[in-house]
Amino acid sequence: MNNINSTGQNVEPDKKGGGEGNKLTYGFGLVALLGLAFYRWCWQRDTQRQKQEVESNYKEELKIVFKELEKEQREKSKLFLNMVENDLMERQHFYCSHFTSRKRCFEIERKLLDRVAREPLAKGLDMEADLKKIFEKDQHCANWLNKDKSKNGRMMWEYFMSWQRQISQQQHKKATAAPVKQQSDLK
Repeated sequence: MNNINSTGQNVEPDKKGGGEGNKLTYGFGLVALLGLAFYRWCWQRDTQRQKQEVESNYKEELKIVFKELEKEQREKSKLFLNMVENDLMERQHFYCSHFTSRKRCFEIERKLLDRVAREPLAKGLDMEADLKKIFEKDQHCANWLNKDKSKNGRMMWEYFMSWQRQISQQQHKKATAAPVKQQSDLK
């Protein structure tokens, strides 16, 4: 205000009175400030809209990726359980058969235990210990003329249903935890 080196850019009303030029300059300065404020407001609003657009696109892409990932994991676990089911039915069929040697039954048991030991999904379910219990204690056989392999065994079906439930629960937990993780990643 009392700056000697002022270039006259500070807009002040004329103290001598009657200075129309200073009022006009003051008005232009005020309009310029309002214009800048309006420009800034528009720019911030546009930036905020773009930010929200990017966030919503990111969220949608994450949802798609997680859905595909869950679908893939679901298919993989379903395939693995079907393999275990088929091997167990085959093992129980050979166990109950009077016309084949038990050697084939033991080969299937060993193959199944090896496969389960390598599978991360099975480790989480403690499937190896359960299979050993089945091999040791499940002696149920349907009548000796039975051709339906699914009629043999009792304990194996109980464990099999338990594994299906546990896998289903794990997938449900992962699916419900995924959106929570997405939101925390965005913050």
